[in-house]
Amino acid sequence: MLREIALTPDALNPDVRESCDVWRLVMGQLSQFLKEDGLIRDLRNGEWMQAMTTGSLHPIARELLEFAKKEGRMVWAPPQLKDSPDTSEQWYYEAEASSKAKPLTGIVVGRQTMEGCDETQGLTLIEKLNAAKWWLERCNSVRVARSAAAYQKVLEPIIKHSRSLMFIDPYIDPSVPRYQAFVDLVTKAFRPKGRPPVRIEIHRAATTGSGRNKEVLTRRAVEEMFLPLVQALRKAGMRAELFIWDDFHDRHLISNLIGLTLSNGFDIEEKKGSKITFAQISGAVRDDVIREFDANSGEHHLLFEGPIMLG
Repeated sequence: MLREIALTPDALNPDVRESCDVWRLVMGQLSQFLKEDGLIRDLRNGEWMQAMTTGSLHPIARELLEFAKKEGRMVWAPPQLKDSPDTSEQWYYEAEASSKAKPLTGIVVGRQTMEGCDETQGLTLIEKLNAAKWWLERCNSVRVARSAAAYQKVLEPIIKHSRSLMFIDPYIDPSVPRYQAFVDLVTKAFRPKGRPPVRIEIHRAATTGSGRNKEVLTRRAVEEMFLPLVQALRKAGMRAELFIWDDFHDRHLISNLIGLTLSNGFDIEEKKGSKITFAQISGAVRDDVIREFDANSGEHHLLFEGPIMLG
């Protein structure tokens, strides 16, 4: 659902653009892309951003990069080539090598770089950004099998790069096998030493069972239910907050980067043909979901006072 691109310096330099008006229009499109579902790969563990900001940079381009950095949409990638690049063409080859190590959605370049490089998948001339195949194929929903592998493919980029995560599912139960994939997803939010930990919230409903068998969870039952997750979090050196609400039905994954609504929960279903749809929601809807699951909103009531700390 998130799309990661690389940019060469000449793509952000209007001095080499044939039409500055076209360049300004494309920069507006890139800005909207970053607000919705885009990430910029900061090549060589931040060397790319350092090179971009230490030289002369158009105010529009500088504002774009500052926004990406502030909002957590600038993501580091390790060096791939021996020497640090000096030119746009050299940065292209670094991006190409980086994409081979971990695929990029696209590599956006200026005309000079485009003319000097062999065409590869995702290579995009900045003036023709909105005509690129990967740009036209952007979609705000995806339907996949309810399997651990499919969940990981769709959600891991979000979990890996987000600063905050809210897993919202009224039936989350890490003690049952079908939610083991959920436990694995949560622990993928681990951040190595030197990087700030991600804030993780888990939200579930206060009842179990249905009809005559419906029961309100006790504190001990909750602790037993979430013990497998607690153990996994402790092993990874992580923590999470658990919120048990009186009642709700919708399922979401909310992060600082994107908001998704789910047609089913985070559990897997081995039944052949079983599918789940992940659909992106707007920033306004995402903010509304965040407010809904704030204790001060009054929309739901916590079963216990405050969140339960896990890990």
